[in-house]
Amino acid sequence: MARYYILYFIFFIFAATACQNDYAPKPRGYYRINLPDKKYQDYQSGCNYSFKIPTYAAVWNDSSEHTNACWKNVVFPSLNGRIHLSYYTVNSPKEFVNEKVKTKSQLAFERRQLVKVVNQILSRRNLNGNKI
Repeated sequence: MARYYILYFIFFIFAATACQNDYAPKPRGYYRINLPDKKYQDYQSGCNYSFKIPTYAAVWNDSSEHTNACWKNVVFPSLNGRIHLSYYTVNSPKEFVNEKVKTKSQLAFERRQLVKVVNQILSRRNLNGNKI
């Protein structure tokens, strides 16, 4: 019984000291990014486009696989950032949709079909008692 009195006394001490009204929430903090001065230079490419880039940025050719000569990367070394640019000549919107958009959706459809076939094969193996 004496144990309970000690536990009640400890609980009472905690409850009495926990009710202080001097709590103030801390303001939300954000990372400070010191950006360089805004100065721009014109960039002329060998392709049919041009744009302005900041003076602290550089334009590199895209070195990944299956790239086009007009694909560029705008690199910001001081900020550890990169913008990927791809360029396609579009003669008509219909041609662009037929070549690019439909090709991507066809690839996605073919992959879905492949997943269905694999799932069917795996389910048949499970029904036959074979271990996968």
